[in-house]
Amino acid sequence: MWPYAGVSVFPEKGDGIFWHNLYTDTKTDELTLHRACGVLLGNKWIANKWIGMNTSVGFKHTFRKDIHIGRKNS
Repeated sequence: MWPYAGVSVFPEKGDGIFWHNLYTDTKTDELTLHRACGVLLGNKWIANKWIGMNTSVGFKHTFRKDIHIGRKNS
């Protein structure tokens, strides 16, 4: 949930989410500050993949402010 952006996600099994949290000048986009919600029923499994700036030689990074939500194998 992104309370400052007014965005919440209600995932289903196999879903993934990706977002950019920096502006092109590398300053933090405060709207991307986020938090997790507690589990009321069942289990929650998560995995993180951190992608840093300038970590790939010859890879030009592009920054956008949109949020991408996708379903695995769709």
